[in-house]
Amino acid sequence: MNKKYFFVLLISITMIIFLVTITEAEVKQGYSENGYWSYYIEIDDKTDEKEFYFTVVDDINIGKDPNKAGVKSLTIVKQPGNLTDLMVMWSEDIKSNNMLCPVTWRFDLNEMNTYNWHLPLENTFFYPAAFNENVFLEDFLIEMLNSKQLTIKVNTYNKNNDMAVFIVKGLGKLILPYLNDLGLEELRPVIEEMQD
Repeated sequence: MNKKYFFVLLISITMIIFLVTITEAEVKQGYSENGYWSYYIEIDDKTDEKEFYFTVVDDINIGKDPNKAGVKSLTIVKQPGNLTDLMVMWSEDIKSNNMLCPVTWRFDLNEMNTYNWHLPLENTFFYPAAFNENVFLEDFLIEMLNSKQLTIKVNTYNKNNDMAVFIVKGLGKLILPYLNDLGLEELRPVIEEMQD
């Protein structure tokens, strides 16, 4: 057997082994019926682990990529091994105090609420349920499901009370098939009642 043939055969076998071990994933992505929410779901073919992103951009940037400069976005995220979380990405850096930032919000025209949210990155803050045992993401999501819009205000280094409005209607129908995977099964009666 000549050395060249053996070398080609060895490389071919190595490539086949490498290609077989690459993780394949099924990806689902699209928009809610009303077009405000986008979704990205990735399912690992080997482990069946699922990763979820349900995102809405602020009302002046509807239809734009949430990762573009100047766009503010709100995302419900669930990664394998973690709890479902809610994060907001702002278009500017947020003023903070020890990785906490005061966030003021309201649903529709309801009363304003202010609470410290977790700020692990300069322009991204998370709903405080992950680090405060008296705050529950489910309560926030129930209010969101029963609302048409969410207004959020934060202080940035360039502007106090920088505001964004998110059109949040349409979330219920979008997340309904995934409630069990998201660990949010208790939202099912709320969503089903809204559809009646």
